[in-house]
Amino acid sequence: MDADTILREFSANRLGGDPVPDDLRRLLPHREELAGQTGIELNWDKDWAPWLDHSYLRPEERADPGIAANIRAISEVSACIAFVAQEEDGQYFGFWRGAEKLPIKKSPLIFFDNEGQFNPCVGSNFAECVLEHTWGEERFNELRDWFRSLGITIPFDDQKALLAREWPTRSHEAKNLHWELQELYLRESK
Repeated sequence: MDADTILREFSANRLGGDPVPDDLRRLLPHREELAGQTGIELNWDKDWAPWLDHSYLRPEERADPGIAANIRAISEVSACIAFVAQEEDGQYFGFWRGAEKLPIKKSPLIFFDNEGQFNPCVGSNFAECVLEHTWGEERFNELRDWFRSLGITIPFDDQKALLAREWPTRSHEAKNLHWELQELYLRESK
């Protein structure tokens, strides 16, 4: 598949037709190297949604009111996120678009962890979000330098400076909505 087709499909299938942000545009041709270095894979498949797969749960677990409420809340919150990448440990990166489907350029990044929590990212773009979830100063520096070599602007020289940045506006909405919906659905089940 050629680069233009990948960009078109990424925009259409993952971003609702919005333009691909510059850092992702620069990373897509290097997606195999990104996966090799970080374990993070970019995905542009139309029906990609492994975060919604709960087949690993036994029927009696899915019948538990707390688990059922959480599954339902996760599904609804996920519908407001444009997921773009998966970490090898079953964790996902996406853009919080909210119910009003904000443009991608105005959407903060979200990290959905393998514990079922929607965590806001302080990073202002996908590359910064990857750096935010990188362990160790040496590894941070290697990735930062690689991103910069691809023409991605990284204004931070260390992870401490990145993590000291103010949270983007609306960054906690997904986490808050998840908790509100989970509590609502649990109350409804009683």
